[in-house]
Amino acid sequence: LAARHPELSWYAASKRDAERVVAKAAGDMALTVFRPTAVYGPGDRELRPLFEWLLRGWLFIPGSASGRVSFIHVDDLAAAVTCWLATSEPISGVFELHDGRPGGYDWQAIGAAAEQARHGPVRRIVIPPGLLTAVAHVNLALSRLFGGAPMLTPVKLRELRHPDWSCNNSALERVTDWTPRLQLAQALQERRF
Repeated sequence: LAARHPELSWYAASKRDAERVVAKAAGDMALTVFRPTAVYGPGDRELRPLFEWLLRGWLFIPGSASGRVSFIHVDDLAAAVTCWLATSEPISGVFELHDGRPGGYDWQAIGAAAEQARHGPVRRIVIPPGLLTAVAHVNLALSRLFGGAPMLTPVKLRELRHPDWSCNNSALERVTDWTPRLQLAQALQERRF
């Protein structure tokens, strides 16, 4: 989904550039591009810590409390690709994918999903922008010093602070039999992350 906003980071720009290169090479051939939102599931390293903290009763908000995001479980993403492969006619287009919740989730809805899953309260803590920026810079410096790939960097923080990462499945649902099966509250309840 980052390709939707290439101005945010080198990562997002590289995704958009890759789409352009593939489209040019495809010429008249049917071309399908999937833009899934935040994908999670077994083996995920980026969202798992967020979900674990949620189930402990803590939600750390890295930006505006009104920011929106969508999620999709890896099983639903695989099912979407399977449905696409099973279509009788080639499909062209750019398709966004999410778990089926219209408009995605704001931070309050994420907290509510966790409260439902853990049968208890979730404390919502907005992280001050300056503190988060400092942590991102320190994290980047330490990764350069000791090696490794940092998860939180100033560039990643710019993406995290974007106010709207929600998306819409309707275009793909119109041309395939796919509909997502697993929303966030159920995934948290069943510990499917």
